[in-house]
Amino acid sequence: MGRVEIVTYKFHIPCERRQSPNQQADQGLPRPWGLLGIRILWKIAVFARQSKVSVVFANAPFQLTTMTTIFHNPRCSKSRQAVQLLEDRAIEFDVVKYLDDPPSERELSKIVKMLGIRPSQLVRKGEQSYKDLGLSDKELTDKQWIEILVANPKLIERPIVVHDGKAAIGRPIENIEEILKD
Repeated sequence: MGRVEIVTYKFHIPCERRQSPNQQADQGLPRPWGLLGIRILWKIAVFARQSKVSVVFANAPFQLTTMTTIFHNPRCSKSRQAVQLLEDRAIEFDVVKYLDDPPSERELSKIVKMLGIRPSQLVRKGEQSYKDLGLSDKELTDKQWIEILVANPKLIERPIVVHDGKAAIGRPIENIEEILKD
């Protein structure tokens, strides 16, 4: 995948339906960004995605590139297969070794929501720590499950791939292929 970097965005594009500086400030956009400018940048990002080129808008007040992240355990064969799948498809992605750098409660809650499951369904029930903590006998709330998973990341099912606002657990690996389809 190629990479194009736009070094600066300091330009002013006049447009017919120009917003007042106050309206732009309400949207959190700096003054030079009119609606037309944002539309042009969006078209650049869409073109780049179709052309398999990553575009980074340096110093931009927002990011238009799509991001893919894998929550990865290098010792897990399914996780390694998921990394290989992303590489084979030439998808640029970030690797989070979640055992070393566990997601926060907020991040994990977002992932669970994207997966469309309850936190208890994200638990690896065959792990020794699951048994040691006596979790099979407990009725826990979603919030409690999230807290336990953050404190014990080894219990998080793997691999998890997040792509374009969707997430999938890579068991089976076809789940990941499903969210990668355009």
